[in-house]
This record gives sequence, C-alpha cells and structure tokens, in this order.
Amino acid sequence: MKFTRSKIYRIFSIIALLSVMGLIFFLSAQNGEESSQTSGFIGNLLASIFKGDVAQDVFRTFAHFTEYAVLGFLMYNVLYSFNVKFPPLTGIALSLLYAISDEIHQIFVPERAFQISDLTVDLGGIILGTTVIFLLFTIVTKISLKKKKGESL
Repeated sequence: MKFTRSKIYRIFSIIALLSVMGLIFFLSAQNGEESSQTSGFIGNLLASIFKGDVAQDVFRTFAHFTEYAVLGFLMYNVLYSFNVKFPPLTGIALSLLYAISDEIHQIFVPERAFQISDLTVDLGGIILGTTVIFLLFTIVTKISLKKKKGESL
C-alpha cells in the first residue's frame, strides 16, 4: 500500500481528532472531586507562571471553550481532507453532537451533571475553532492560486 502525502495527512488528522475526543472523554469521566483537583492543579500552575490568581470557574470555562475550539478546528480539518461538502457546517454539527454526548456522559459520572451553560461555551469554542481553520484554508488557497497564476502577492 502506497502512502501519499494526502493519505498521511488524513491519518495524522484523524489521530489528532480522536486524541482530542479521547482527552475530552477522559476529563469528563473524572468525578467532581477529581475534576476540581485537575483544574485546580492546572490553574495554580498558570497562576504561578503568570504571577496572578486564576479563578477556578473562569479557568474551567476557558478550558471548556479551548478544548472545543481545538475539536472544531480538527473536525473541520478531517472533513476537509476527505472533501466533505460544507465542512464548516458539517464540522460544527458533528462537534456539537459530540459536546451533547459529552454532557449526557457526565450525567452518569458522580458529582457531574448535564449543563446547558457548558454546551453554550462548547458551541462558542467550536465556532471559533472552525472559523479559524476555515479562514486559514481560504487564505492559503488564495495564495496558492495567485502563485500558480504568477501574480504578485
């Protein structure tokens, strides 16, 4: 089996996406105490690096937003690599379905719950991540087309 650049790119893209999905699942599987310890440790680490105090609620919200921004980014990337039609909308929809499944999963974890506020933050992250990669791909495509035509940038 011959591996082309596009096949290797797809494989690494899928691995990255599944890794982030696995990390989100792992973090959601932590009970309330474990989750607080994890976010408290990271929050304290960031506070020591940036010489300030990081409120745990703010940190947890930012973490939710960030992990789903990365998910949206990677989901779009995988869909784009497979030439799926409308990768932004499809990526947002699939990422949101994952976020909903994640919140449902938390119903079964002690001291955790399904929260609409988390879904809202997750959706904001998904939209940002998808928008960033969409703009990056659009810019790169336009630059490539100009180079092929011999136009100056």
